[in-house]
Amino acid sequence: MALAGGCATSPAIAPNAEDVVRDRAQQRWAALIEGNWERAYNLMSPGYRAVVPLKRFSSQFGGGVAWQRAEVVGVKCETERCGVQLKVEARVAMGARRAESIATGVDEVWVLEDGQWWKFEKI
Repeated sequence: MALAGGCATSPAIAPNAEDVVRDRAQQRWAALIEGNWERAYNLMSPGYRAVVPLKRFSSQFGGGVAWQRAEVVGVKCETERCGVQLKVEARVAMGARRAESIATGVDEVWVLEDGQWWKFEKI
């Protein structure tokens, strides 16, 4: 009885929210690596897409960086918001020098809207 009452007072997170967000974040980065801006754009929040057209979104990605790999290394969800940590590897053009490969961490925020998880981006 006490256990059931405790569940009723804590925020409800869908049991598979972290798995869904992990999958969608991985899909978004796969699209970015492939240069499929439309597929990556379609994983952005509806509010973002209402204000930022696809052409403007895709223009953010210049030729100085070539992403090679991205891996979700952590997902932590609250009721309607998830934090996603990724390890991203890229080749970065260094002026006249040959492109150097680097790895870095990337943090993302995903939000639940209308029953679906979307990548949140400040506008």
